[in-house]
Amino acid sequence: MKRLTTRNAHLEGFCSMQFAPGIKDRKLVTCGSDCLVKIHDLEKYGDDGNDVEEIDHFHGPVHVVAVSPNGQSVAAGGEESLVAMFKMEDADFERNVTRCSLPIRDLSFSQDSSYLAIASDDSEIKIVNVNNVEDCKTLQGHEGGVKSVCFDPKNEFLLSAGSDRSVRVWDVVNGTEKHKIAQVLEKDAATSIKDGVPANLCRVAWSPDGTIFAVAGSRDIKIFERDGWKESESCVGGHLQNVTDLAFSSNGLYLLSVDTSGVIVIWDVSSRESIKRFPILTARWDPFSNSIALISVEGTYGLADSVVPTDKIGPNDRVDSDQVDADSVGELDEDELEIDPANPSVYKQSNMQAVSFSRPNPQAPFQPQSTPVELKRRFLTYTTVGHITSRNESTYNAIEIEFADINTHRPIRFNDFTGFTMAAMDASGAVFASPQVKERNGELNLSTLSYRPFDSWASQSDWTTTMPENEEIMAVATSESWIAAATSKRILRIFSTSCVQLMTVMYPGPALCMHGCNDFLCFIHHTPSSPSLSGDQELQFLLMNVSTKTTVARGPVCLSPGSKLEWLQVTETGMVAVMDSEGMVMVYSHAEFSGQWVPMLDIKTCNKHQRDWFWPIRITDSNLLGIVCKIEKRYPDVPQPVLVKHDLKMPILPGHELEEQWLRGSIFVNFQATQSGGNDDNDIDVMKLELDKKLIQLINSACEQRKLAKALDLAKQISSEKALEAAITLANRHRLPNLAEIMDEYRQIRFQELEVEEEEEVTMQLEEGLPEEQSEPTSPSREQNEDEADEVQNEPRGFVDPSPSSRSKAETPTGRPANKNKSNLSNLFSVKNKLINKTDSVPKGNFMEKINAIKKSSSAGRPKNVPAMPFGVSRLGKSKAGK
Repeated sequence: MKRLTTRNAHLEGFCSMQFAPGIKDRKLVTCGSDCLVKIHDLEKYGDDGNDVEEIDHFHGPVHVVAVSPNGQSVAAGGEESLVAMFKMEDADFERNVTRCSLPIRDLSFSQDSSYLAIASDDSEIKIVNVNNVEDCKTLQGHEGGVKSVCFDPKNEFLLSAGSDRSVRVWDVVNGTEKHKIAQVLEKDAATSIKDGVPANLCRVAWSPDGTIFAVAGSRDIKIFERDGWKESESCVGGHLQNVTDLAFSSNGLYLLSVDTSGVIVIWDVSSRESIKRFPILTARWDPFSNSIALISVEGTYGLADSVVPTDKIGPNDRVDSDQVDADSVGELDEDELEIDPANPSVYKQSNMQAVSFSRPNPQAPFQPQSTPVELKRRFLTYTTVGHITSRNESTYNAIEIEFADINTHRPIRFNDFTGFTMAAMDASGAVFASPQVKERNGELNLSTLSYRPFDSWASQSDWTTTMPENEEIMAVATSESWIAAATSKRILRIFSTSCVQLMTVMYPGPALCMHGCNDFLCFIHHTPSSPSLSGDQELQFLLMNVSTKTTVARGPVCLSPGSKLEWLQVTETGMVAVMDSEGMVMVYSHAEFSGQWVPMLDIKTCNKHQRDWFWPIRITDSNLLGIVCKIEKRYPDVPQPVLVKHDLKMPILPGHELEEQWLRGSIFVNFQATQSGGNDDNDIDVMKLELDKKLIQLINSACEQRKLAKALDLAKQISSEKALEAAITLANRHRLPNLAEIMDEYRQIRFQELEVEEEEEVTMQLEEGLPEEQSEPTSPSREQNEDEADEVQNEPRGFVDPSPSSRSKAETPTGRPANKNKSNLSNLFSVKNKLINKTDSVPKGNFMEKINAIKKSSSAGRPKNVPAMPFGVSRLGKSKAGK
């Protein structure tokens, strides 16, 4: 290869270029961040000033240029969101094609030069007739910005790649989506931004004959066939970074690709093998010679000659299909072909090539609430307590710890020469970790774990320890009494804050992330088979109580189809919350059906703009705290961002607004009740009271709409008797006596049964507490029996309220229920059976919790020597029905 010489084309910044394919003169069109478009005449290359035509039409950086296949027009667009056309011959302005609402990212002419496809940060693709700009067709389907477009050589289809990581095939004639290939692009490639422009262009390109197309956006170049849109053999092993740009040679035999590190690889399309590699930004084939044009981020460009070896077909030589097939097959050794003598047309099994399915790579480990490692200035962690930032100073990292409450601690600053890439913090201290790094001189820097307390009564409380060789820390978490680190050897190591090793356990798959709060530690890892062939991440979580060394919960992590995990948090009460890359926020509650993931919020419904993304920090029972950023980046910049709260809203079907609030609140109340172990908790009682108020409002709405069955079902969810009595009153006010009667029967069954069991229990306790000589009294004499009979006859009979809502019953002076009470109680249970046949059974959970609470309060607060009250009479001597 000849020596590469370069020339300045634009100022330093993002640049792009395109060859003019259809004219005799070798012309190259470039654009850059200096707002200029330039047409370079390569035949006059070297003549100062005579080989360049400047187009000064735009007021912002120009991101992309496209040359029509007939070589007559140039289209350009960029940050100004304007697409304009110019004449190739003299660089004169022709017309403005269209204007988008967001910056332009890619342009592509149809093969007949009549139509121009426009990709922008909008989710729409525009196809404009360049001869009549009012003739415009819009293609909708991408969920986010469109990064690249390319017309089919046969003018039937249009390829597009978007920030939603999908590649789509569009029918140009009717403007509909023909096929969708999901999760093709890597997440970082599809969404990352660098210096205001996408860090990865994610180009798509058709082969000149239209039989295959190539897709950038990952380390491997993925090839798809036109027939059935199935994936073919990929170009593998040529790049160490994600591929950003690619282009086929004019005869389709070769493919050049450029990755984000500036390395260019020339590929043989038939064998999928790399031929040569060049370090540069981006490149294009010269349609007239065995050369490629190169352009760098510094704004310089040049030509590299003889890029294809002379013993191979040139990149622009015409070849027929027979020659291509012969070249791709190569020479065959007859001795190596084993033919079955019984059937010469069939090869033996040894000639068959094994077919293997390529499994997607598992999601890389990450720290919750941190920004990408490759940034020069980034958040190591961001919490409500404070945040830790790192600034790369080439030879060291400047670490700064700032606190949300400036009165608690002063900012802490220190220089890091270890290379910390991970951190976690709480109010007590911060933990840092670095990966294992091999220096250029061969020296191996082991992975390091370091803890720094904010306040300590002892001197030299901070400490540092190193991992064994080839054991690298993948994730860390901390709390006020422990520190945890998951390593590449699938070992979970838990230390005390003074570096005492409390626990060392193994886990079955690669670590993904972890988070801790108080005594709780949640650790998420891949399963050994993750991800699945469909691309879904198969994750497992483990929730532990570190202080008691017990497992609170474990199981699979639920994510949206094809998504990845983006955030993890454990709350103070031990509830686990996650968010996936589709924006679905979920919590795990082991109070719901023995443990289930419950969706709490779809952040896409909260974003004000289509390009917004929410970066969560902390979740409560009512809202999600975080930072609004752009969807292309998905993370905030280091200067302290503004915190925003989004109210939680479960993705239930449309209905009454209070229905969602009650359902969400009941999940948190049930979880906290489970955590309290059934003990009395005033906060839980207050929360239940608020839920009952919402249920009363829902019952009122159902009564107004005469939805009696719905009103009864809502009444069954009420937790207190007073609230249920209010619901009965509400039904009577709406003149719904049948509903009120059924509600009242349900109230008697649910709450009066509690009183019966309470009185029987108290009576039994009193009987057990009497002395033995009094437990069996002597038989009364005949005269005593006659006197007692006369006294009973003269006493007035007990009043029995016939109303079904009354709780008072006939009572005897001895304090025990009369026989009539027993018959009424049997009638009550017959009413219960009748009600069960009419409606659904009473929920047992709340009912048993109420019984346990009453039993505990009665046994603890009532003296044993107090006699039992008559059934239905309170301690003040008044009937409960008369309160």
